[in-house]
Amino acid sequence: MLREPPRTRFTGPALIRLLTQFGLVDAPESTQGLADGLSQWLAWTDAIALSAALDGGAPAPTPAATCSFSLAGAEREFARVRTTLAEAIDADFLPALARPQRGSAPAPAIDTTTRPGTDYAPYRQRHLARQKAIEAGIARLRGQLRGALAGGAPPLRKLAAVDAVLEQVVGAREQHLLSKLPSLLERHFERLRRAAGALAAPGVSDALPAPAQPTAPAWLDVFHKDLHQVLLAELELRLQPAEGLLDALRSRQPAHHE
Repeated sequence: MLREPPRTRFTGPALIRLLTQFGLVDAPESTQGLADGLSQWLAWTDAIALSAALDGGAPAPTPAATCSFSLAGAEREFARVRTTLAEAIDADFLPALARPQRGSAPAPAIDTTTRPGTDYAPYRQRHLARQKAIEAGIARLRGQLRGALAGGAPPLRKLAAVDAVLEQVVGAREQHLLSKLPSLLERHFERLRRAAGALAAPGVSDALPAPAQPTAPAWLDVFHKDLHQVLLAELELRLQPAEGLLDALRSRQPAHHE
């Protein structure tokens, strides 16, 4: 087998579960409350801004900051952004025949027939490029959803103000932590390659059937699938604040006919 057994069980976000499964992090379940955890991320200036938003003292949204989205329009935009970003990840790391039927995706940017001596650099670059695209797409979506909330009742306007503060404070910390993922995945890449090299050593590979055609090595195919899973899990994690804003629109604002 090319993989090591999971180091610990974790029932948190899918991204953390995957990294734990790949042996890249130790993630025991935390007993720390949300408020306690968030307080460690906030400077005193951040706490003041957040308190002002919670008390309703945040600046009123400007006309440019509001959005005329109906609930149905917001749901369509959320689905469009999620699908577009997921399709790009599919196209990068899955062969055409293995891609989910999300729509018409472009050709893969990563060569899936690379030989075992390949360098990790192309994967790092592609991962970073995907992260930038995810950040940009979700930031735009989140702003649009805040605009829709800002045109609603006072509780929705307050939520929009709080989310704007949290995006600046928590978002910066989140981006810093997620920027470490490409380096973590490099360890996984090297581990799979070393394990495959050990299987191919004299006296071991002789007992294994030869592949029909010298296409992508099995370990690299495993890595493509694992990186694909990680990026989709990262996408879902980053979408959570936007999904929360959309849920607020669903619960506090009736759907409009367009």
